[in-house]
Amino acid sequence: MMIGTYIVSAFMSAFLTNSAVLAIFIPIIIGISKANPEIKAKNLIMPIAIACVIGGASTLVGSTQQMTAQGLLEETGLRVFKTFDFTLVAGILLVVGLLYCLFIGRIRGEIIWGNRADEDVEYNMPEKTEVYSKVKMVIMAAVFAITVVLYITEWIPIAITSTTAALICIITGCITQKKAVAAVNWNIVGRLAGCLGLAKALEAAGGTEIIANGFQMLVGNSLSPFVLFCILVAFVQITSEFMSNSTAILIVLPILISIAPRMGLNTYAFALGITIASGIACSCPLASSTMGMSMSVGYKFNDYFKYSFPLDLIMYLIIIALVPAIYGLTV
Repeated sequence: MMIGTYIVSAFMSAFLTNSAVLAIFIPIIIGISKANPEIKAKNLIMPIAIACVIGGASTLVGSTQQMTAQGLLEETGLRVFKTFDFTLVAGILLVVGLLYCLFIGRIRGEIIWGNRADEDVEYNMPEKTEVYSKVKMVIMAAVFAITVVLYITEWIPIAITSTTAALICIITGCITQKKAVAAVNWNIVGRLAGCLGLAKALEAAGGTEIIANGFQMLVGNSLSPFVLFCILVAFVQITSEFMSNSTAILIVLPILISIAPRMGLNTYAFALGITIASGIACSCPLASSTMGMSMSVGYKFNDYFKYSFPLDLIMYLIIIALVPAIYGLTV
């Protein structure tokens, strides 16, 4: 069950909102655990939350931090990401995460929360069962499949593909316009727009150049690209445990973009590693709304650190090893 739920949730999170995917699984797992006393919800929901977080970092459209980095790169005219540029590294992280949850996390979970009872989470279910239209289900499946194909091939720009797919869902009546607008997380949209606007304002006022010069004076010109990469990835991954992933990107990426030409750095490789690192933090429930949502089954705040810190460290080592080896850190 852990393998199945992990893989399915990771795949769904690559294209859907991570917290929404977890919200789908929580009542299912709780229902199963109530029906079968041998299955504890805590032992399954933590791996699912981790799968949602890493799965969301595996494609350009999986989480907001990828779009934040994409916006910053577009503003400066640098090489931008394609839909599945993150998939190779993040896919390896997903496999490592699954192995960790199966052979290490499962044992650590028994030690950390042991026989602690699951929270009795109540979900309001509709009194009347809704009848779904088979025609609309087929339309939605076709739209989703075609959208994924267009993401892969990039025959059409991603923005046009996504907007067209959403409009088709409304036109065919699969969802009403009112429900579609209400389903958008406008907090995320506003935060993303604010981050990009702040970055543009900082650049226009000359603040990015001042920060970049100060950072370069601090690290010096003799610092190797690999050591600099290790420092930036560690900084982003640690700060993302306690603040918005997009904010962590906003702090680091503009500095990197400014100093990269002077030091002969491969901005694309640095940006890719930094972006993935910002999206995989899972040792703190403050790291993302997905990890925070998982607390509803009765995890304590420090359970996340005890369970996931070794995994975070392993993923950090994989990122600093794979990204330089695959993409190179200098031009």
